[in-house]
Amino acid sequence: MRDWALSDVPGAIRWIREELRPRRLFCIGHSFGGQVMGMLERPGEVDAMLTVSSQSGYWRVQGDGERLRALVMVAVVLPAVSRLLGYFPWSKLARGEDLPAGVAIEWSRWCRHRRYLLDDATLPLDRYARFRAPILAYSVDDDSWGTARSVDEMMSAYPNVERRHLVPAEHGLAAIGHMGYFRPSAAALWPIARDWLDRA
Repeated sequence: MRDWALSDVPGAIRWIREELRPRRLFCIGHSFGGQVMGMLERPGEVDAMLTVSSQSGYWRVQGDGERLRALVMVAVVLPAVSRLLGYFPWSKLARGEDLPAGVAIEWSRWCRHRRYLLDDATLPLDRYARFRAPILAYSVDDDSWGTARSVDEMMSAYPNVERRHLVPAEHGLAAIGHMGYFRPSAAALWPIARDWLDRA
């Protein structure tokens, strides 16, 4: 997973800066995407960031109904199946993409540590304090993974965070969950984020 954070994300930002030359650069990070932006070597390239359900993956801070399942997944299933098959077949178990073995094993290890990836001393964690861009960080009331507590714990690594908690019914929605913010059914929420980014 560290390769995505330390190589892929900076590469994408560099390409955007060089090829598209935007006046301002905003990042929208869902789950892992918002967790790792603080490891950018040059955080000043980002003008503002919106995160949705970018939570600590530590199994104990997941929702009540998810904790035992998360523990079994990160302590047994992810590492064992990944070593056996050479990858983790997420697409066969849930709506997700298959993961390379190294990604799944590293992620499962982080999820067993109290401060999640912030406990991994091999990562450039000192960079989080230098990510000064304003962040709007959403948690979602019916997201059993990205609970308010788990999002609070992950966002504590960043110095400039505004936290908001989305309750689906308050926006006329039946559900949002972990993935629903980016589906057309939640489009009524997007202008709020756009307006915040415009002001950031």
